[in-house]
Amino acid sequence: MAGTGTTKVVSGATLTISDAANGKTLNRTLENEGTVNWRHQQVTCNGGTVQNRPGALFDIDLSTDGSNRAWYANGGTNSFLNEGTVTKAGPQTATFEQSVGGSFTNAVGGLVQVSGGTLVLNWPGTNSGNMETAGELRFGGNWTHEAASNLDGPGTVAFTST
Repeated sequence: MAGTGTTKVVSGATLTISDAANGKTLNRTLENEGTVNWRHQQVTCNGGTVQNRPGALFDIDLSTDGSNRAWYANGGTNSFLNEGTVTKAGPQTATFEQSVGGSFTNAVGGLVQVSGGTLVLNWPGTNSGNMETAGELRFGGNWTHEAASNLDGPGTVAFTST
């Protein structure tokens, strides 16, 4: 998704990112009020913003192509704001990675839920909501977990430097 402006997924609608042959690029704002399914390929952000609104679902399940994938901040100002629910299923690893310019915010009321595999958050970020893992949830870079936030579940939570 290139160019200035906003792509909006309205409540009840679904956007699926799933082209096994080509990587994707996000150079604009993706505002999600419905469902976004990330299924294949790396996504490269160069000035890309994701706003996952209250009641919205951002679902990560890379098991259909069997590969580990990255949501990669490559230039400009990139951000992921979660006010809804982010889920990660399947055995693969999904990584929010950066060379420059990425930040991840799990806002009050936001939920990040890892039911399988590994979710790596190598963008600096803030957790003011809830994060649950039955798989592995890994934090790299500078992260702040607010006093009212929760990290919970029977899985593994790891903090590493990048």
